[in-house]
Amino acid sequence: MRFPWQKQNAKTEEHRSMTDELSHQGYRMTPQRIMIVSAIENSENHISAEDIYAQVVAKYPNVNVSTVYRTLELLEQLGLVTKTEMGVGRIMYHPVEKGHHHHLVCRTCGNVIDLDESALLH
Repeated sequence: MRFPWQKQNAKTEEHRSMTDELSHQGYRMTPQRIMIVSAIENSENHISAEDIYAQVVAKYPNVNVSTVYRTLELLEQLGLVTKTEMGVGRIMYHPVEKGHHHHLVCRTCGNVIDLDESALLH
């Protein structure tokens, strides 16, 4: 699968991390932005803005939660993350490079299970 920020050459496709793509497009890579991107890239599952903020503020206490939301909005606009509502008001983020999939959300407990797209075929 090729993403919008990847250039295809004759032999291979070049992959850029979110940090590389932001830099390539002229965005400054501040310590806060680097930590936000790192939290997203290192998350095993979807991650909320609140969870990202908690990770960043633990290392960089002067960061504002609005910085997290602005960065997430930018990453979404650039097509680097997807934003998914996981039930009543629960917004989660996921790196596009980790692939497309669907979710099963329990209406009782709110537990989320990732469902591979191949499970929906046939």
